[in-house]
Amino acid sequence: MKSYLKSDSIQDYGLNIIIRNYLCIPKWLPFMAFMEHGWTALDTPLKSDISAKGYPIMFVYSKRRLDAYKDKDHSFKKILISGIPFILYRKLNKIAQKKNAIGSIAFPSHGTDLVKSQYSIEQFCTELNKLPDRFKPITICLHFDNIFEKKIYSSLGFTVVTAGERYDSKFFINFYEIITSYKYVISNVIGSHTFYSVDLGIPFFIMGTLAVNKNPLSKDPNVPKKYILTDYKYGKEAYDIFNTGPVDYISEEQKKYVENESGIKEKSSRIVLVFYYWIFFFQWACIILVKKTVCSLFKFIKRAIKAITPYGVIVLRRRYLSRKNNKTT
Repeated sequence: MKSYLKSDSIQDYGLNIIIRNYLCIPKWLPFMAFMEHGWTALDTPLKSDISAKGYPIMFVYSKRRLDAYKDKDHSFKKILISGIPFILYRKLNKIAQKKNAIGSIAFPSHGTDLVKSQYSIEQFCTELNKLPDRFKPITICLHFDNIFEKKIYSSLGFTVVTAGERYDSKFFINFYEIITSYKYVISNVIGSHTFYSVDLGIPFFIMGTLAVNKNPLSKDPNVPKKYILTDYKYGKEAYDIFNTGPVDYISEEQKKYVENESGIKEKSSRIVLVFYYWIFFFQWACIILVKKTVCSLFKFIKRAIKAITPYGVIVLRRRYLSRKNNKTT
């Protein structure tokens, strides 16, 4: 286990803070787990997750994601279903939709610093404007990686908000302050916001053409150079379930889907998660203690060898005489 355990594995969106609070792990202790940082339509482990070394535990969102690791080569000693951290936070803090919620919040497809998400903003806004009045006013919530799109949305008459930069420690707090203020959630893609909204009891539906995602230089090892959500089996399944057009209710099929993908019923209990954290923590601590003890022993032996050599005897005699002179003075 590496020394970089002192740094939390995933600091995106405050996920590490949520899990630490959920498991009552002090911030000064090393975090023994790596974890997923968002919903994915992939049916395999993310290559960027598997390449993480030195973490004995891997937290995944659901049984589907747990099954994705079966018969795969990875360094994790234990893979556990933690559920989605944002939902754990919401339930723990009993966050609910505000009584004065009004209108809709739209989460457009976003890219990253490695992958660009391309769609027609003008076309998306045209479709939003065609919605019945009960879905209005409509506010746009941009991912910080796409904040440059704010001018375009603003010029088309929309209010634009963001929950903050990716590594903002209050991101999850800001996010729930935003989403609970609205009656409906809209997007042109399935994403984490889909599960957060349905979990809150807020209807979610897809509008517009799916974004084309481009990874031209293959800097993101998890996805091909060009793809859309429905290229993936689980992406198409989610798209078909939520591509309903404007609705003001959540279907039983949607509830069941979110329940499965969020690991709500299949997640490991808090006690189990805490148990494995401390098991691997003490293993790590023992290794560190043994290393320090061995190093101290070698230093002692080295000094002892020097002390019994002629040079060592001379050095010790000089120290003895120096101390004796200091006492007499």
